[in-house]
Amino acid sequence: MLWLPVVVALGVGVAACGGSSKPTVASYDKSASAICRTYNSKMKPLGQELSSASSKAQAEKALDKAISVVKQGTGKLDHLKLPKSPSAHLLAARRDESKAVSDLQALSQAIKSGSASKAKAAAQRFGQDDKAINNAWKAAGVKACGGSGGS
Repeated sequence: MLWLPVVVALGVGVAACGGSSKPTVASYDKSASAICRTYNSKMKPLGQELSSASSKAQAEKALDKAISVVKQGTGKLDHLKLPKSPSAHLLAARRDESKAVSDLQALSQAIKSGSASKAKAAAQRFGQDDKAINNAWKAAGVKACGGSGGS
């Protein structure tokens, strides 16, 4: 039973290493901004690919890629620990990032079904939600996540 105190001591040591500590606002901003810059740079060519698509198949392919990139980026943001006292804007931005994914998925479905009216409505919803998300990020002080294509 000599190993028991060692295991307990190691467990206490690991817990004391700050594995569950909250980052500072500045640290969170730095991490979130790095994620957003990475995924914004991945989205830019996909936006160009989507806007220049000359067929439904090309548009679907570009949109599917965009959905994947947005999911990856929001997933990375979701795994960041929030600062100790996150602002309401930061909480709103984090909460609403999933709306961008849902909107893009609705747009994809509308394009695949051939419904121009549903596609237009989904694109408008995405534009509105994306603007609100970007404004929330900016208000939270995480400007790299609140730029053009910030979500």
